[in-house]
Amino acid sequence: MFRALTTHRKNAVAYIERLSGLSLEHAIACDKFKEARWNINAIRMTIHSLRQIVRDGTSALLEQAMKGFAAIAERSESHEHATAAR
Repeated sequence: MFRALTTHRKNAVAYIERLSGLSLEHAIACDKFKEARWNINAIRMTIHSLRQIVRDGTSALLEQAMKGFAAIAERSESHEHATAAR
């Protein structure tokens, strides 16, 4: 059973990457609340909101924001390496 689930998961990830052309690099984390169920609900609500953005047809804005966040992270990492090399 575990092998079958692993196979289905790999097929699903391959399908998603093929459709979007993107890798699965993003994660949604939440540790704001004391109880895990509240954090899980916050993630659920965030995913719902992201899906609404796609339904409304404004997902290009979200994709641009994610690219901007990635660029900031890369710039920050390169700055840290340059500072450490001094």
